[in-house]
Amino acid sequence: MTTWEPAKGDRVAVYCHGSYANTVRFDTVERLTVTQIVLADGSRWKRGSLREVGSARGGALFYELKMPDDPLVLDVRARAVLRTLAKYVEEHARPAGSWSVVEITNVIDDIAKAAELTRRKVGEIYARRSDS
Repeated sequence: MTTWEPAKGDRVAVYCHGSYANTVRFDTVERLTVTQIVLADGSRWKRGSLREVGSARGGALFYELKMPDDPLVLDVRARAVLRTLAKYVEEHARPAGSWSVVEITNVIDDIAKAAELTRRKVGEIYARRSDS
């Protein structure tokens, strides 16, 4: 049993973890029944465990509701931002033919700007953590 339970209208995180990379998406609580939480997308969740109705823990992926500022949710979001930076670096650091020193310097400057933007985004994500 969990001690947290969302109320109608609350924003919740649908946290997926298992044998693959963890993911998170956000939704809103549409209504509560005696035994279930119904999200705006129509999915149903058990009130006591915050697990998806009809799901079994034995599968490769496991879904549960979490608070948007849960540390696991924030970590997934921060890693997603970091993967975006890695993809940016990969795309911009591939030389197409020979590069001049100026072109290389410009690419390094662009990567540094992207890294600083990533640092700010991750900082914003963790600034929302309620237990800080």
